[in-house]
Amino acid sequence: MDKHVRNLAILNIVLGILGLFVAIGILYFNGGKDGLLVATAAEKEAGVIPLGSMPLGGLYLLILSVYMMLIAVPLVACGYGLYKFQPWARWVGIAVNALNILNVPVGTAIGLYALWVLMSDETEPLFEDKPGERD
Repeated sequence: MDKHVRNLAILNIVLGILGLFVAIGILYFNGGKDGLLVATAAEKEAGVIPLGSMPLGGLYLLILSVYMMLIAVPLVACGYGLYKFQPWARWVGIAVNALNILNVPVGTAIGLYALWVLMSDETEPLFEDKPGERD
């Protein structure tokens, strides 16, 4: 299980960093909050704004990007703690990866894998607080 925990730590760090870049990219390429939630002047003048379609799509992207930014920092921190076998990292990892299941499809797969690894009986002794035994 030692290898599974290390693999999970690396996956959490990579997923957190990539999630942060994707969230920033969504906001940057769509004009930020104003670009996502406001119709352009040309659309307003032409009267081609379908009721609810553009603002709801923009709202979805805004919520998704904020969610990805908020989950990125705990994923990276949890990954670091798991890599060092810190006692707090197991419980934080369970909570963060349970939330990560909402990030379909990659986050779902990694979240389920994380719950399997971190809730396993063989994993619990790895995270007992024993100073000096691990790096």
